[in-house]
Amino acid sequence: MAPPLLHLDADTSMQALYTTLVARGYDVTRTPQTWMARDATDAEQLLGATAQGRVLFTFNTHDFPALAQQYPQHGGLVLAAQQSWAQTIQGASGVPPCQVSQRSGGVAASVWCL
Repeated sequence: MAPPLLHLDADTSMQALYTTLVARGYDVTRTPQTWMARDATDAEQLLGATAQGRVLFTFNTHDFPALAQQYPQHGGLVLAAQQSWAQTIQGASGVPPCQVSQRSGGVAASVWCL
């Protein structure tokens, strides 16, 4: 299975994390984007990533589970507990890629993998 298309939300948009994921072969975008304002709300980021066919990667484990319930047709979530950036990048470099099951139409199902 091809790796999911990812979008890093405003909380995870550090260049080092982006660079590490790209180096691992992921297709990654991050906030801000031409289609995503820097000050986009959490809901706008979830729905914007979904509209672009991307799974949202976030450290915001408090707000996004509720949003996922509110918008069940979202494109998927990777919820990661926030650690130091060094640990996050080391983890991204040292663990196998997430496996994401697909819904019909190629939209990723919800994922919880870090």
